[in-house]
Amino acid sequence: MQTRHIIGIAGLVIALLGTIFDLIAVTAFAHFVLATGILLAMVGFRAELAPLLATWTKALLQCLWSLGRCLARLFQFLFIRASGGRKRGSLHRWNDLGDFDFEVVGESNYQPALTAVTGGRIAGSEGIFCEAELVPESNNKFDSMAVAVSVNGRKVGYLARSDAREFRDRLADSGLTGQVTVCQAMIRGGGRRRDGEAMSYGIWLDIEPF
Repeated sequence: MQTRHIIGIAGLVIALLGTIFDLIAVTAFAHFVLATGILLAMVGFRAELAPLLATWTKALLQCLWSLGRCLARLFQFLFIRASGGRKRGSLHRWNDLGDFDFEVVGESNYQPALTAVTGGRIAGSEGIFCEAELVPESNNKFDSMAVAVSVNGRKVGYLARSDAREFRDRLADSGLTGQVTVCQAMIRGGGRRRDGEAMSYGIWLDIEPF
């Protein structure tokens, strides 16, 4: 029997002992014994194990790739559930009216978000067009009927309290209870007055008034 085979057999025995130790109590020492045994076994049987290790490595990489895809799909599913239940491409879109008469409230609290959305540009009275998501916030600690308005993933305001309730009724009538929907929107304002005072942004939605 060749010396390397003796080393390999000794490695297998040590690895077996390490496995037993690991089953009895998961400790650093058990891990060390197991790792040492595996290393010696690989050194002793490197010629015999080379093809097998190559096959195992390929199989392991395939398993990891499949696991990665499964995790990606799981995270995507959880994200969709958290953001309203459906993919953006399949969200219900309210009809374009071209009026932009429905004003969002609370924009004063979200000026940094509106500035980020506009890139700091002056919207003026002509406005900057965008797409807004209307997000029912049933877990809102202040108002379980609240409906938030987001643009590019940034919250920019809310529907007024009475409007939010009317909007939720409209969702229910359309079979969309609790779902995120989208509509056209226009951001106005920005820039500074002649005295240097900053002008706030506001946002108006293109949906049928209640």
